[in-house]
Amino acid sequence: MHTFDTVLEYINEIIYKPNQFIIASTKEEQQNLEYAAGTFELMNRLTVKTVRFRVAKQHLLK
Repeated sequence: MHTFDTVLEYINEIIYKPNQFIIASTKEEQQNLEYAAGTFELMNRLTVKTVRFRVAKQHLLK
């Protein structure tokens, strides 16, 4: 199962860092752990945006 921190770290490396964005104030949503959900601030030189993020629920195939 994915966690908010591991998913955010991956997205940061492939999308945000190459585009010179900085992630701050991360907070995992405890009530939505199965979705790896949380919020964070995305910053660049001009602005700060609050982002609410989640991964689709993982279903195991049988």
